[in-house]
Amino acid sequence: MGEAVDEVPLIVRSGNENDLLLDPSDPALLPSMTEEDPVKTYKLYTARWFILSVLVLLNVSSGIVWISFASVTDEVKDYYSLKDDLPVNLLSMVFFVVSLPIGFVGAWVLDTWGLRIGVNFDILCRFVTGSLA
Repeated sequence: MGEAVDEVPLIVRSGNENDLLLDPSDPALLPSMTEEDPVKTYKLYTARWFILSVLVLLNVSSGIVWISFASVTDEVKDYYSLKDDLPVNLLSMVFFVVSLPIGFVGAWVLDTWGLRIGVNFDILCRFVTGSLA
């Protein structure tokens, strides 16, 4: 029938002959590994989950401060005898306008002084702005 071709071992999944896959345990399919090129393993640190939780809570607190303006729109409009909601709504839009330049400052703080100082700076900024609101 012609020349013999080296066949790659196949495994059959779920008993269906049309469902053929390469055998992952075949050493011919694996990249060559040397002692200089060990298999990379990843370690899961619980401190990373803690930091992620802190950042999530910071963003939730920021959203709560921002959305708190929506509940007082009518009261502020009546108190200041405003005809339109626009000035009150613009006050809550300041959050989006200020977040852009402060985001660049925060990125600079993270690059310059690291994550711990950056998160503490973020907490301080959110505390000050939340106290003013």
